[in-house]
Amino acid sequence: MIGDSQLMKISFTATIIGIIALYGILYFSEPCRLKISEISESDAGKKIITQGIITKFSEKNGNVFMTVYDGKEISLVVFSKNADEDIRALGPGGNITIDGKVAIYNGGIEIIAEKIELIK
Repeated sequence: MIGDSQLMKISFTATIIGIIALYGILYFSEPCRLKISEISESDAGKKIITQGIITKFSEKNGNVFMTVYDGKEISLVVFSKNADEDIRALGPGGNITIDGKVAIYNGGIEIIAEKIELIK
């Protein structure tokens, strides 16, 4: 027969394994492909892949800020740790693919980009 102490250890171990499994599924899940016009507040926290044309571009303190358009505009930020020279060389008119996470900032939807590629 299993004692209370042993049952508690089994329950605790199963809980920790479950939490780790859920984190792994979330972390390693493939981003969904969305058009900018399809992105909504309900997508906050989701990893996505999208594409559009840069309409505005600026840089401040090593971070890159863009507005991207595909029928609807969305703000995009690339923090300095991900902003390499290729990204800093982009500018208005560039057609890009964005791999990032949807976020809500100051009441608006934005994408925090992890990877950007120029479509040639």
